[in-house]
Amino acid sequence: LIHVNNSRDALIVARLTRTKCIQHLHGWENPPDSRSARFYYKLPDAFISISHVVKDIVVAAGADSEKITVIHNPIANITPQTSTKVDALKNKLNLDKSLLTIAIFGRVIEWKGQYQFVQALKLLKDKGYEFNALIVGDDGEGLNKDYFSNVKSYTETHLSDYNIVFTGYVSEPEKYYQISDVVVHASIEPEPFGLVITEGMQHGAAVIVSKYGAGPELIQENTTGLICDPKKPNDTAEKIQYLLDYPQIRKDIALKGKEKVISTMTPKSFSHQVEKLYSGTI
Repeated sequence: LIHVNNSRDALIVARLTRTKCIQHLHGWENPPDSRSARFYYKLPDAFISISHVVKDIVVAAGADSEKITVIHNPIANITPQTSTKVDALKNKLNLDKSLLTIAIFGRVIEWKGQYQFVQALKLLKDKGYEFNALIVGDDGEGLNKDYFSNVKSYTETHLSDYNIVFTGYVSEPEKYYQISDVVVHASIEPEPFGLVITEGMQHGAAVIVSKYGAGPELIQENTTGLICDPKKPNDTAEKIQYLLDYPQIRKDIALKGKEKVISTMTPKSFSHQVEKLYSGTI
């Protein structure tokens, strides 16, 4: 059996050697309905799709729906930090411990929506809300310096009196999730999955997810997360405000979100689903 992630060559080898083949769909071809995409979608014996969004797009491009099994990406096994280490990181970042911390994770590139995120924070500031904020990530290996500069410039201009921390690249993002009360996923283009969402839930933050892409299928709205339109900063601001205004609801959403991913998205659960597909394909 050949399990293919991104190699087109492996699909050809599987067909030439008459070897059973599963293609793991982490996204879609660009464009998804190109002639080459339609050809390659005919080759696998089965597919694993990381989300229903990905499945729907490749089916529309010609893949056989009956061959596709949706298996969400698993969360990683983690070791929670001690309260002492959590406090130490908060002190290092000069976070006001009396305020909630709102965070966004990911490369600081246009489609991730950091600019709209800080615009939403400005709207909250204008209403008198106080908070800490983290922008965790770098500028995508130096390829998006202008965008990063625009986000930082807007922040320095409109939120200079607030503690908005640009962390840059971090090798252990789990430490930053664990000091975040609210995690905002603000992608303004459809995302195949959105690992930030499940990681935020796993670490006990209340998540707000973009309506674009797979985010809405990873949560139950108003129970394990909220959904926003990140292209409209006022909508994102309203969802954050709701969590600030109703702390018990925020805590309930965070707890139920954590329970969901820990019970359904573990490496063990993922491996059992893949094993079942292997057995049915060989």
